[in-house]
Amino acid sequence: MKLKTVRIQKYQNIVDSELVEIDQDITCLVGKNESGKTAFLQALHKLNPHDDSLFDALDQYPRWRYKFDERKGEVNSEPAISVVFDLSDHDKQILEDEFGEKTIKSDEITISKFYNNDILYDIDLEKFQIFRNRLLSLEDDSELRKSTSQKKSIESLIEAVVEYKESGKKITPAEQEVIVFVETGLENRVKELAESLTPLFFYFSDYSTLPGRIKLEDFLSKDKDQLNSAERTANALLELAGADRGSIKSAEFENRIAELEASASAITQSVLQYWSQNDHISVDFKIDKQIDNNRSIVDHHLDIRLRDSLHDITINFNRRSSGFKWFFSFLVAFSEFEFEERPIIILLDEPGLNLHAKAQNDFLKFIKERLADKHQVIYTTHSPFMIEPKNLHQVRLVEDFSERTNKIGSKITSKIFSTNFDTIFPLQSALGYDLAQNLFVGKHNLVVEGTSDFVYLNLISRHLEESGRNHLDFSKLTITPVGGASKVATFVALMGQHLDATVFIDADHKQNQQISELINKGLIKSSKYLTPADFLNKAEADIEDLFKLEDYLSLYNEAFSDNLKESDLNGNDQIIKRIARARSTFDHGKPADLMLRDSTKKLADLSEETFTKFEEVFKKINETIEL
Repeated sequence: MKLKTVRIQKYQNIVDSELVEIDQDITCLVGKNESGKTAFLQALHKLNPHDDSLFDALDQYPRWRYKFDERKGEVNSEPAISVVFDLSDHDKQILEDEFGEKTIKSDEITISKFYNNDILYDIDLEKFQIFRNRLLSLEDDSELRKSTSQKKSIESLIEAVVEYKESGKKITPAEQEVIVFVETGLENRVKELAESLTPLFFYFSDYSTLPGRIKLEDFLSKDKDQLNSAERTANALLELAGADRGSIKSAEFENRIAELEASASAITQSVLQYWSQNDHISVDFKIDKQIDNNRSIVDHHLDIRLRDSLHDITINFNRRSSGFKWFFSFLVAFSEFEFEERPIIILLDEPGLNLHAKAQNDFLKFIKERLADKHQVIYTTHSPFMIEPKNLHQVRLVEDFSERTNKIGSKITSKIFSTNFDTIFPLQSALGYDLAQNLFVGKHNLVVEGTSDFVYLNLISRHLEESGRNHLDFSKLTITPVGGASKVATFVALMGQHLDATVFIDADHKQNQQISELINKGLIKSSKYLTPADFLNKAEADIEDLFKLEDYLSLYNEAFSDNLKESDLNGNDQIIKRIARARSTFDHGKPADLMLRDSTKKLADLSEETFTKFEEVFKKINETIEL
């Protein structure tokens, strides 16, 4: 079975989630704190839980409605959860093996569970054919078979079976079995088969984190169904070692240490496969004996310790980072179910909440490669690093509408336009981060200050390429504007270790000093730092100085509806500064915008002197690609 849709009603702050579509592999529930994400997972978990979780109306029904609905007898009038599963070919074959060929009319089954924990299974069956198949399984001389053989409808067939039952005729055991099946047996058999096919729901949260120290006598005295979430995780660790809690005695427990360490070693390898933060860890186990004044052993404690080979120390598991404890504990807890034949749906509440952004990305990789390959996964988050922008179709947004509407309760939707800013903020952040990452699609990146630089370099290069002249090699290079000169050094410092970049920015004393520091630190090669001044024999120059003066004045005048002439300019410094002295400080992005909007004409108007100067720049930039 594959979970297709879920609807939660009157559970904690969810009055009606409405129909929530579930992805075939991974579904990500995004919303801020207290929006209803956890409530959704917990209610879903109770459909067929891996533990003894049950619905409890007094505790889980919306408090503001409970007494009112209880007095009206409506607490169990609607299912707390209703889900639709897609039946696999294997599922349908099992059902048809039981009821006969062509008796399953639908590819879906609906399962509903109420607050009294009653469960209903609804599947579209060809009941007439099912009953007919059962009757035909009787001996040819069966009176019951004969009396129903000519019936053409389900109603007339059932009526004939009831009449035969009440006729006083001698009923054979085989006939009695068919009569019971027609009256109540089909529903019961459907329930039995559906229960066997329904996936188990495995729910994991911070409350399930493995404890670092376990008091064995107390732990072993409890039945499995009495264990809390953390103790169940510890129990899973023991079972990995082949140890039955009921058979472990304190006196013989040390004999289990080797088995525990072997199991923990396997788990550690699984962790390290997806944990890039520290690959120097391994697990140790110690038995701590508590002795009274008579030197008698009164308690045994199992200490779970992590060895750090890099620092040559061991520390208790509880003292490790919260993110690592969560990751390790999940692997242990899930090991109890990982190799079961029945399908499992994994519910993860805020996985990796305490993980570093890079480690969250590692865990996403773990979900995709290790979990979703075999199981459907539904997880909640409000971290942009736990969202994949390329898979936004898997995201469902959770919002408590009671904050801004008269409709009380949480809603879950895939419609971004219907939710508020706080809810979609993680998506915006994820998209922004992804956009920033995907700017660097070339083998080499040309870092420039802003959009004006991008426009001039891009348009003039492509014009020269069409003319068969020197141009930027865009098959290997991507132009990356960073939003201003002051951000260039910061950008290179943050990304320089991961990018092969050439920096081309306006010559400025302050910027030169910052870039020089990056060169000294090895974040960028000196040969990959270029300025317009390098091509103009000047101490300082901007990209606009690569234009012949008449060419740039023509762009400026049209952009600002001016009639500025070369004779109006004083000095021999940058053209931008000279224009600013003659007029005033101006937006030098407007001439670039003009060229972009009317590129064909503006490029045709440029002089050979301008093209030659840009050619020199492009040739030098291309050379840095090979450095």
